[in-house]
Amino acid sequence: MPAGTFLSEHSFDTRRLWSLWEMLQLNAFAFHEVITAIQHTVTYIETVRKFCPEMFEGTIGNDDSTTETMRTRLDKLERLLPAMGAEITLLHVKRLKHDLTHGLDRITNQDMARHFDEINSRFQDELSRVKLFFVEPENVKYYGPQGVLFGTLVEEKLPNISEDVTEAGNCIAFGRATAAVFHLMRIMEIGVQRLGDKLGISLVSELNWQVILDQVNKTIKGLDHKRSETKILAEIAAHLYAVKVAWRNEVMHPKRTYTLEQARLIFDSSRTFMRELAAIL
Repeated sequence: MPAGTFLSEHSFDTRRLWSLWEMLQLNAFAFHEVITAIQHTVTYIETVRKFCPEMFEGTIGNDDSTTETMRTRLDKLERLLPAMGAEITLLHVKRLKHDLTHGLDRITNQDMARHFDEINSRFQDELSRVKLFFVEPENVKYYGPQGVLFGTLVEEKLPNISEDVTEAGNCIAFGRATAAVFHLMRIMEIGVQRLGDKLGISLVSELNWQVILDQVNKTIKGLDHKRSETKILAEIAAHLYAVKVAWRNEVMHPKRTYTLEQARLIFDSSRTFMRELAAIL
């Protein structure tokens, strides 16, 4: 599901398993829908109070349309509040829903106004315990479910980097540039080792970018240049050089700090390198 999109009401299916990625997006959807349902209900009741005072003081059991409206709003709240972790608000909604079902002849619009004021207050109290984080639009694409940011082929061929790929992307999304580069360092260490294995050279303990590139290029020069794989290896070496340039440090260890722009550049160049590498593993 693309970042920044909301789930439609019809796609909210409580009978299936949800991924963490879907749950995080669902919370945004639920937050919007809960607020909307409460506001619409309060507005509806206020309209009744202002323009139909006699109806406001009467029981809602005498008006089928009002009863159906309240049930629909309560059903929606009961369905969405769990996604927000609003357990106290949910208890009040369930209690009101029960009373509405079994006591139509006793509940007035005035009672409903009081109940929804209470629901609104409880929901605000519960939201006061929640911190919401905003992801800048240019960083949204780096935030995603595990394994997909470098592509499915990389996930299939190099599953041991999946967690670091996800964490590197999440760090960029939330403005932690230097932390992102540390995760990318772990990814590149594995990538360089696997490239060394492919070329038949040992790069396990080597951290100096230029030494790595010199060994890689020297080995590739000794291969049969008529073979298509040799050309692909040369392209991979070029992508590795692009990572070195983006890294802004002579060794694979990150420098002291990185800006978000630098971290994004390292992420993108590392992704290109790993995708090309995965294609020949």
